[in-house]
Amino acid sequence: METGFPYEKTIGLMNTLVPRLAALREGSGRRGGFLCVLRRLALGASPLLHVLIGRVPTDKTTRCFTLSHEKSTRLKRHLSAGHLTSWESRDPSRDRYGGAIAGTTFLYGFSGFSEDDDSALMIALALQADDLSWEDAKRMSARITPMSENVIRTVRRLTPDLPIDLL
Repeated sequence: METGFPYEKTIGLMNTLVPRLAALREGSGRRGGFLCVLRRLALGASPLLHVLIGRVPTDKTTRCFTLSHEKSTRLKRHLSAGHLTSWESRDPSRDRYGGAIAGTTFLYGFSGFSEDDDSALMIALALQADDLSWEDAKRMSARITPMSENVIRTVRRLTPDLPIDLL
């Protein structure tokens, strides 16, 4: 494992955030997914962490694993164009979806819930990991919000212990 990445903290945060999100979406049948984290400035797209958090139906495992990596690596390729989220290069006809965001140091991608919820989950993770400022979270949410009205509301519900309100 690479040093300098807070593995235990990240997994601990996700083990709190994913059940919160699953509870908010009770009845959807979605209980988890795959988290993929890349170093923002490193060459290549090898994940620092690529892990299942919660539960994913067996028939969705490969798809969620693949999409979490695809979202993160696609965002990494678009950073030079100023993208902050994978929503900005979204193309469902090519199986490319939202759900990855750029923190200050790391890129976070998730697949398992809806695109809106995957994005909100990654913003909440980066905020709680101190890898994203509230200002950047607001900018990301503004870029996602024209496509998804509920992202920032979900972030707020996932992070009730954080004192700053995005709304």
